[in-house]
Amino acid sequence: MMEAISGVDIALWDLIGKALRQPIHRLLGCYTSAPLPAYASSIFFKGKEAMVREAEDLISSGFSAIKLKIGMGPEQDLENVRSLRKALGEEVKLMVDVNCGYDRSTALKVGRELQEQQVYWFEEPLPPEDLEGYVMLRQALDLPIAAGESEFTRYGFRRFH
Repeated sequence: MMEAISGVDIALWDLIGKALRQPIHRLLGCYTSAPLPAYASSIFFKGKEAMVREAEDLISSGFSAIKLKIGMGPEQDLENVRSLRKALGEEVKLMVDVNCGYDRSTALKVGRELQEQQVYWFEEPLPPEDLEGYVMLRQALDLPIAAGESEFTRYGFRRFH
């Protein structure tokens, strides 16, 4: 339901911006034009060779950061990460997104290897309601943990403080 409401909210902001001939960021109070870095998202489950080719194409088109979907199982996931890291080198930022597919012990094991592969962030390794697990990962790993994609209200985000 919240996803549907947010879609309507976005459409209404778009209509207001068009009516006032103003970009939405101005309507929301931002008057700077600071650039935002972009990354290519996402390389989905494919064979290693196809993933490497896609990543190389994205880098040659100007991206310097890529997000890889993982969640096929720890061994396959880590093999895919290692293949991309080897092909792209250390200068490319590589992020991974599990879409809440691991339990705590798997996330910790994989997270340790992701650190070795210089992964830039580890996105949604655990189910969204496992806040204790996210705290445990954050304390155990020296790797940014991204979460909150399944949260849609400011009230829900209070739990993250």
